[in-house]
Amino acid sequence: MDSPYFFVNPHGKLEGNYYCLETMYKIWRRACEKVGEDIDMYSGLKHSSCSQYINEKHYSIDQVQMITDHAQRSSVKRYAALQLDEKRRLLEGGNVINISGTKNN
Repeated sequence: MDSPYFFVNPHGKLEGNYYCLETMYKIWRRACEKVGEDIDMYSGLKHSSCSQYINEKHYSIDQVQMITDHAQRSSVKRYAALQLDEKRRLLEGGNVINISGTKNN
């Protein structure tokens, strides 16, 4: 099947056999039910992608805005709060070394 789309719907009736929005929602809901999740598609895709760009790949707010096509920088700032939570989690982690028994120079 020749299509300009990367993912094609083998049962699609639209030109190019792309997935229409309603079909994508049905697939998403079915997958969530299967694994016992209750998360909307936006939160599961764009939100988690933005969070990963900031927390795991350490992209800046401006970089995330650029690659996700957010119209305003302020729209991306909410994901920066997640970065602070991640830093706090790392700083409060279990890898603390007690140095109270060391000598002062």
